[in-house]
Amino acid sequence: MKKVSITSMILLLICSLFVSVVSADADNIPQPLNTKPNRVPFELLNQSLSENGTATITITDPQKLKEIAVQDGLQEVPKKVEYEYVPIKDKDQNSNQFTTLANVYFLTTQDKGRGHYSSSDMYKEFYVYGPDNFTISEAIKKSTYYDGEIKLDVSVLEAKVGIKIGEERDVKWSSTTEIKKGERVRFQLYTTWHQINYWEWFGPNGNTGQSKCTGYGTVYDPDGQLIKKAYF
Repeated sequence: MKKVSITSMILLLICSLFVSVVSADADNIPQPLNTKPNRVPFELLNQSLSENGTATITITDPQKLKEIAVQDGLQEVPKKVEYEYVPIKDKDQNSNQFTTLANVYFLTTQDKGRGHYSSSDMYKEFYVYGPDNFTISEAIKKSTYYDGEIKLDVSVLEAKVGIKIGEERDVKWSSTTEIKKGERVRFQLYTTWHQINYWEWFGPNGNTGQSKCTGYGTVYDPDGQLIKKAYF
């Protein structure tokens, strides 16, 4: 039987304790508050990658319609719900991972993807009664922004995520809907956002396990316009 020395056992115990501590620290990294819990359906996002960028899906499944009615607080379950989505065309933006920061400061990021929105991102809600061939043509401007804490200059964050904070984007809703006699349609116009979480660290450059988190938050970039139609 192979013997294990006391020294080896002590080293093994120390290593296991070190791994436990690192894992616990990783679990305790603060997470930015998710202020936009809703997201454009993935099927719609995938469709929007086509050449013209416009995507539409229609929901007629009774169970899904009931879920939407509950989520939206509707007294009546709609006959169908349509989503129309048009992404905003990307501008030339380059992420710069190498900045002039001192080694004791660095940033890490997590891309949460596109198509996020909340009730506060609804530009307008209204009903239209048929018969009507109703056309929507609305436009506003929205700016990129960040929500959180950061001690470094904002330009460092911009270089990291490749997005200019404060840059204005044109958000335009355009759609034509045929509404039959006896029908009514509720329209909701939303701005959607690309979300990138960030963390600011103080410590050995690139080593989050031995660094202190000094700030964190989320960068929001307007990335599309969503039209939600509920037919009754």
